Amino acid sequence: MKIRALLATVIALLTLGSGLAQAKGTDYSYGQKLDIAQLIAIQVPDTDHCEIVRAKMIYRDSAGHLQTLNFRQLADACSRQN
Repeated sequence: MKIRALLATVIALLTLGSGLAQAKGTDYSYGQKLDIAQLIAIQVPDTDHCEIVRAKMIYRDSAGHLQTLNFRQLADACSRQN
């Protein structure tokens, strides 16, 4: 019985670890081929300064899996400044 409990714990930790890795996402590199079937959300940190920020895009690929892509862009504050 202890082996079953240990095995169940290991499986749960591995599953949780893969979920955390997915939540972190992958970093975009120039020229990278993307498989985007449906855009779910784009999250851009709010800042009062014109600077480069790390944004996150969450989307579904053609296989139906949720993917997270991290990329850099100018903050929205840059468009409000003269």
